[in-house]
Amino acid sequence: MWLDTPQALEAAQTFQVQLMAHSEALDPDSDLCQPELEPVDFDDEAFAEYVAEYGWGDPDA
Repeated sequence: MWLDTPQALEAAQTFQVQLMAHSEALDPDSDLCQPELEPVDFDDEAFAEYVAEYGWGDPDA
């Protein structure tokens, strides 16, 4: 990517640093390239109730 403005370069660098900070492993000595995420509990019953009441929505919207 070619940037002509210093502000765009700074914004791109800031974004890249933030992205790296959120994707790095918690262990600084780890060579993993995967983020360490907390497990998520999905409320399948609530999802089913929502879909039963409202449907899946319009995929073309």
